[in-house]
Amino acid sequence: MGWRLRRSVRLMPGLRLNVGLNGVSLSAGPRGASFNIGPRGIFRNVSLPGTGLSYRSRVAPSAIGRAPGHEQHTVSLELDHQGRLVIQTADGEPLAPSLERRIRREQGSVLLEWLEKRCAEIESGFNAIATVHLDTPAPRERASYVPEPFNKPEPGPPEPLQLGFWDRVVPGRKRAREVRHALNQEHFHAVHQAWEAAREEHRIAQEHERVRIEVQLLTDTAVMSEELERSLAAKAWPRETLVHFAVEEGGASLILDVDLPEFEDMPTQAASLASRGLKLNVHERSATQLRHAYAAHVHGIVFRLVGIAFGTLPALQEVVCSGFSQRRDRRTAQETEDYLLSVRVSREQWSAIDFRALDHLNPIACLEGFELVRELSAAGQFRRVAPLAELPKPAEGPGPLRSEPTSGGRP
Repeated sequence: MGWRLRRSVRLMPGLRLNVGLNGVSLSAGPRGASFNIGPRGIFRNVSLPGTGLSYRSRVAPSAIGRAPGHEQHTVSLELDHQGRLVIQTADGEPLAPSLERRIRREQGSVLLEWLEKRCAEIESGFNAIATVHLDTPAPRERASYVPEPFNKPEPGPPEPLQLGFWDRVVPGRKRAREVRHALNQEHFHAVHQAWEAAREEHRIAQEHERVRIEVQLLTDTAVMSEELERSLAAKAWPRETLVHFAVEEGGASLILDVDLPEFEDMPTQAASLASRGLKLNVHERSATQLRHAYAAHVHGIVFRLVGIAFGTLPALQEVVCSGFSQRRDRRTAQETEDYLLSVRVSREQWSAIDFRALDHLNPIACLEGFELVRELSAAGQFRRVAPLAELPKPAEGPGPLRSEPTSGGRP
């Protein structure tokens, strides 16, 4: 059986910063944006919380004019529960009615652009839930490492000392130039030695990385776990997802346990731009729509996790991936962890998928082609199942092969 190495990694939703012709926008983060409206025009202010990064761009020329008494105003844009545009001060206070009417009249195109982006964000958030599988990598068949070149240029020696006529006839001039040249030579030798040391350090690091990828990644379960954890965390995920895994059978087998997002975390709203007025038509999606979207999301997560595993670990031959969710027991109202599905996939089976055409693939139908344990009703409701494989229990106390689960993890 060999060592059973259990690790946990928290997969966080990705913040994507989009830079386009119209400036900068965020596809995730707090709602709204702040705008400065004054005599010089209207400016958009976007910041990334926690990083200190901000961006200010002019989105429209002045429509208010430069007449005396026209002060600069900072406003925030929000949507109310009915999808109507709300313009407030930066502190969330109502604007003077005359100023709000003027902004709506003179900056209508800017406000309409903001509404269109909010509508796209609402719809793209829901679509990302059902298409999480599209970023799944193809299986990795071999472990090959491409070394990174050492790009630091080699320092060149100083110019040879060439003495002229005045160096020979002016007292002390020759000696001064010889001393300066000797100092330059010393400095060059010191800099060149440092460059050679850096080059050797780079070569050793590259050789260690080559051995790690081409040898240890095929034989060392600790290295396999580290590489898989790195691959999982490097991806952007629509919802926070906690994954536990154990590499077994010397790296030939992998057990994945995923704490799935809750059904209650599904985005419930649908939006479209109203034909008249500055507002969105916002409505709640039906329970049936949400259940089917949740089923697609759950299967998509499992599909993607299996794909990342085969795409990261070339020695891996079989993956068992099981997903569970916290739900309330209707008899006791206690929260329980129910497994919703569990699938076993071999590398040979997985390699039959055309990863160049994942937009034509249905994750639900795909997983049904493997050994799958799942009870899903026609209405998209999951019933509790038993997983195909159990993860090893975490060891008591610290140990060399144990990684502490992150907070809120599955015991």
